[in-house]
Parts: sequence; C-alpha cells; structure tokens
Amino acid sequence: MAWNGSGTFSLLYSWVARRDAGSPTNLIGATEMDAEFANIKSGLENCVTRDGQNAATAALPMGGYNHTSVGAATARTQYARVTEAQDGTLWKAASPGGNIDAMTGTLAPAITAYAANMIVTIIAPGSGSNTVTNPTINLNSIGAKTIKKHQGALVAGDYTAGDLLVLVYDGTYFELLNPKYSVTPAPHSLFTTDSTGGALDDLIPFIDTSDTNADNKVAVSDFFKNVYANVTEKAAPIAADSLTFGDSAASGAVKRATFTQLFTSLFGLFTAKSAPILADTVMIADSAASGAPKISTWQQVFNAISLTTAKTSLASGDKIHIGDSAASDVAKHITWANAKTQLITDLTATEAEMEAAASTTKFLTPANAKHHPGVAKFWVYASISAGVPTIAASHNVTSVSDITTGESAITIDTDFTSGSWCCLAAIEEVASPASGSIITLDYNSIAAGSITVFTWQTGASSNATKQDAGGYHVAGFGAQ
Repeated sequence: MAWNGSGTFSLLYSWVARRDAGSPTNLIGATEMDAEFANIKSGLENCVTRDGQNAATAALPMGGYNHTSVGAATARTQYARVTEAQDGTLWKAASPGGNIDAMTGTLAPAITAYAANMIVTIIAPGSGSNTVTNPTINLNSIGAKTIKKHQGALVAGDYTAGDLLVLVYDGTYFELLNPKYSVTPAPHSLFTTDSTGGALDDLIPFIDTSDTNADNKVAVSDFFKNVYANVTEKAAPIAADSLTFGDSAASGAVKRATFTQLFTSLFGLFTAKSAPILADTVMIADSAASGAPKISTWQQVFNAISLTTAKTSLASGDKIHIGDSAASDVAKHITWANAKTQLITDLTATEAEMEAAASTTKFLTPANAKHHPGVAKFWVYASISAGVPTIAASHNVTSVSDITTGESAITIDTDFTSGSWCCLAAIEEVASPASGSIITLDYNSIAAGSITVFTWQTGASSNATKQDAGGYHVAGFGAQ
C-alpha cells in the first residue's frame, strides 16, 4: 500500500539502491516501473481532491485545525458557519407574510418537513395584535400549524405586529415562548354578596406563602386593624389619585373615582368662581355620631377657628394655601421655606438689573448692592508714617505699598472690567508743611486691578517735587 494507515506514503523500490547493487539487478525493469507507478497512482487516488471530484471514504481528522473561509450553507446536508449559528440565520423565518393571525415565512436552507424541537424566530407581520386564540404559522409552504402557549390557547394581544416571536415545534404545534401575557388570570369570587350584611367576626380566607401552603383565615376586624394599619399616609394627594367606593346596590361591586371626578362630576363643588366672599358657604361634616352634613359661611368658619389670631413665627415646614388662577380654582399650597425661596428668586435684582439701575420692582441684597453704578467699588484711607503707607480703613483693597518718596501703589481685590473707571482722591497734608508750600495729589497707571498715587509739594519759588503726605483717601467707581 502507498499509505501505511498512519499518514506515511511509502515507495516500493529505491532506484539508487538498485543502481548500486551491480549488474544485472541494477537495471530498472518495466515490471518494477509499472508496479511503482501503480503504487503512486493508488496513493493519489486515496487523497481528497480540492475541486470535489471524489469524496472522503472515512472520518477525516483535522488535527486541531479549522476549515477557513467557509461558504454559507445552501442545503440542509451542509454544515453551518459559526456566524449563521450566532446570528440566528438558520432559524430566522425570512420574508414574513400573511397577516397577524395567519403568518407565513421561509427558512433557508429550505426545509421539507417540520421536526420536533426545531426552533424558529419570525417578526410578526401585518398590523395590530393577534385577535384569535389559535393563530397559525406556515413555513416554506409545508402547511399551517397552530401556535399555542403553555400547551394552551393564546389570548388576544399575546403578540403585536413587529414583535420578534420565538417558537419551538413540539411535533404537533408551535409553542410561543415569549407571549406578552404569560398566564391568564383565573376568575375568582372574592366579593360575593352577603345577604346578612357581614360582621366584624366574619372570616376572610388567605393562602399561606410559606412552604406549607396551608389555608389561613383572619377575622374581618383583625384584617382592618393589622393589615390596613400598615398603609402609610401620602404626603399630598393629587387630582389623578383614586378613591375606592362600595356600590350601594345588591351586587356589591367595587368602584373607584379620581379626586377630579369626585369633585367635578359627582359633587360639582369646585366650579370656577371669580372671587369668594365671606357670605359663601362651605359644607362641613358633623362630629356627632349622626355624621349629618352641615353648612356654614366662610365668616362663621373663620370666627369659629379664630383664624385672625396672630402667629408669633412661621416654621419652614408651615404651608401657605394659594388659590389657582386657572378656571378650575383648585386649591394649592406651598411651604413657607419654598415660598421664601421663590420670592427671593423672583424679586431679587440680578447683577445686570443692578448695573442698569432702572428697575423699581426689585430689591437688593447686601451681596448685589455693589453692582449699582452709583456705589463705590473700592475705597481706602491710607496713613503715611516715615514714608510708608499703611491701610487705616478700606473696602475691596488688597494692599497699599510704597514705591518711592511721594509715590505708592494700591492693589484692588475684585478688579474692574477694564482700566476705564472713575477715581476720586483727597490728601492729608503733613503736620507742619514748609512756608508757602502746597501739598497736591494726582494718580497715574490706572489698571483694572491697581492704581498709582503721587503726592507733590509745590512752592512759590521752586518746582514741584514728590513729597510724602500725612495720608490720602481714594475711591473708585465703575463696572466690575
């Protein structure tokens, strides 16, 4: 054999050995040559051709290697690429058609029969939701099969057009694995009419949630005391909240209504009123056992509860009640803390409004008063001793520093927006100025955050010279 069964190809003869053996065996005979080529032919025919001319005759081990650049499967007898498995291509029903209750689709490669446990996905076609409890699906025109859930019928609305449906065939019908409504609520008759009217010692049955699953029961009185005692108070109801009512008819049906429906539809108490007056009436429940409704005027109510008495102080949590300006006239309230915050936000002048100096409806705070154009943005009184200036009093000034005789620098804390601002200055003369001399002050080098101050001494017969004064006062006005 050309192949030894372990992947080694062997020749029948060694032509070099025969040559070296000497005459006459060193000749290459036709018989040996034919045998060798027959051996090679047999070996080649045992190889799988790359163009598919022959087929494997046994399982082919890959030695840990992969087939690469594999084409997409086009027949059920071909193996699948990983991409087809991961992307769900093989079980995705393409070209979904029909309608929402009778769907059609095509699997590729095409199937010729349904097989138990086969999985199919399909995008529900048509519009709306399923309207029947036994919708069908027909794949590759094999035949329509009923769709069920939990081995039972569906309910209307279990799926909607555009939903991705996951189905598995059990050999008889397709099971829908992802319906919108997984179970159908079982009917019950908890609110049957008690002809005698019921009593607090009547019993209510319950199912125990523990592992024993035993039937438990509780008295009606205990139910209200123990169960309803856990109901927490809601801080503030809204118009859309519901109230539950018992029907006065014999059916005993439970009904409910929103606060809006209660006040507008049932009682009509809150019709729009332009402005209430003290003579208007309000309905009040009697505190006596009879509980009969009574009416009083607003004046009587205010007098009875002494609303005119003064409260010494308001707490942050106290509430202020406000009438809605809309036609509904719904009562609203806000805490005193929130009211203060809102008033401050609405009525406090902004920086821009302070700089405009035009509003007559806004008030200022200590923090924003500085933005008014008529307010000094900084001022300083500097006292000079032995030629060194020091701050005696100031606002918005970081420092004053001596530069040389008669010259010092002022550094502003919060700068102006530019060097274009107004400076006002005054000087304190020395205690005993020279006869006939005058101490004057000027300034230079105005910047957004600093200014240089000069003090001069002048005389009738001499030029002005820089001279330290007793002190100086400087103020600045402008935009910050």
